[in-house]
Amino acid sequence: MPPLCPQDCVSLSPTFVDPVSIEVYSHTARTMRDDFEFYAGLLPGEFTRISKMPIYHISLQPSLALAFSSFEIAFKAPDMVLKAVYDLYVSNSQCRLEDRTRFDSVEWPSISGSSLLLDEEIRIVYTKHPVTGEVTTHTHPFPHLPKFTISAAHPALLTLQATKFRLYNQCNPLDMLTQMFLMRSTYTPHPSFYKDWSAYWREDPAGSSASTAVSSMKRKALGNANIYHKRPRKSSDDVDAKKASPQRGQERRPVHDVRRTEKMHTSPRRSTCPLDSR
Repeated sequence: MPPLCPQDCVSLSPTFVDPVSIEVYSHTARTMRDDFEFYAGLLPGEFTRISKMPIYHISLQPSLALAFSSFEIAFKAPDMVLKAVYDLYVSNSQCRLEDRTRFDSVEWPSISGSSLLLDEEIRIVYTKHPVTGEVTTHTHPFPHLPKFTISAAHPALLTLQATKFRLYNQCNPLDMLTQMFLMRSTYTPHPSFYKDWSAYWREDPAGSSASTAVSSMKRKALGNANIYHKRPRKSSDDVDAKKASPQRGQERRPVHDVRRTEKMHTSPRRSTCPLDSR
């Protein structure tokens, strides 16, 4: 088995330069980002805050960075990592919104040994030995392309990017990554999750302690908005007691009933209309 290759030692150009840092998932459409927030245990709109963290960035060669941002390539994590992501997503889709587990609070398996997924139009890839600097040319179907080590970028975010790659390339082999894509139709997000919570994030104060307090408030509000959070049903004793209450037989006056409760005057009132005096 060939040694693992660093993520910044693979390129679509034979000339290797200093790597550039890019976002792991730069697509502007909100559908998959909203779904990620739900399945990954985040609060609505929190993807914006996550995108400013180091776990949301990856360093690549410029030629590869462009292809990565346009979903022409992707790094597929080992099956052990994909299985962990899958299990988290399923678990979070079957519990109350406020009881979900955050993806950044879980200890993940190592992402070392990731595979490079390539668009069918890419026919040549170059790798550089991290010690000797020797450049190796790999041609389609890339039988000797090594596995890669990924630093900083979070496995769940890389999986999100790889899932989008599969969607773009309409290639769905029967593997764990395809199951990650198909599970979204089986374990659908709670409808109440898709409220507009952007105002909460605009009002975030500075400071870690204050941010934690506001995050707690948001999570509580999200729990209150959960349509699946039902009230406990009353016992049969409570229902029977309510039926036996003497107040049940009394007629209730509607709110809009404006009838006077005091005795009406029997003497006629003098008209103030000038026509009546004629």
